[in-house]
Amino acid sequence: MTRVITTFIALITGFFLLIGSLLIAIPIAILGALTGRKLVKAAEKAQSNTRYAGQAHHNVIEGEFEEVSK
Repeated sequence: MTRVITTFIALITGFFLLIGSLLIAIPIAILGALTGRKLVKAAEKAQSNTRYAGQAHHNVIEGEFEEVSK
């Protein structure tokens, strides 16, 4: 009898955890898809803007540097 009760409690707990994880995962997936589309569009727009504006400085690599002494 104890095994039946333990099995039943384990099944109920697993079911609630499964439903709870789906309730959390589905909205996060939807928000991720929407945000991903916005990021892709923003990246494409930034890339097209820098393509035309940066043609005069195509030999310049921007970023940090350190002096290397011999």
